[in-house]
Amino acid sequence: MLIGFVRQAVARAAEADSIKDERIVVNQREYWVHTVEKGETLYAISRRYGISLTEIATANPDIYYGLKKGAKLRIPIPPSQRGGQNTVKPEFVVHIVEPGENLFQLSRQYGISVRSIRLANRLRSDTLRVHETLRIPTQELPNTADTSQFIVHVVVKGESLFGLAKSYGVGQDDILRLNP
Repeated sequence: MLIGFVRQAVARAAEADSIKDERIVVNQREYWVHTVEKGETLYAISRRYGISLTEIATANPDIYYGLKKGAKLRIPIPPSQRGGQNTVKPEFVVHIVEPGENLFQLSRQYGISVRSIRLANRLRSDTLRVHETLRIPTQELPNTADTSQFIVHVVVKGESLFGLAKSYGVGQDDILRLNP
């Protein structure tokens, strides 16, 4: 009986560590990324991460339409767990364009060149659209970007991440990393 309890406790601790591995930064706020599994409830997810239902709902307004298996949720990281020695600096910060913002302002705000922002987002002009999602590099990008390595694919209804990865011979993680 005691051995079973210890095994269960060790398994839960390992699961808790693994769910908190992937971190992202959106509009200068740090989040864990949680992939919803079949049968998971919002309450169970909030308990797993130790944050309130309201905090999760605020970070993910679409959950009011229901949780779906495979959906990615942003889980706000409590201030006590932000930063520190074990934090891996992300390659990019996600920024949602607000009215009146431009590339020059964003470059000053994030301390990165306009050129690097344009390269990271493959922008052809300096014009930004309100609510556009931009990837802001955390470090300057090299002077040349080999765009010949990228393929533009317009997703049509019925296509899946798995199918796209298989047809292009790349990993699903690679597609997600390059298309936040």
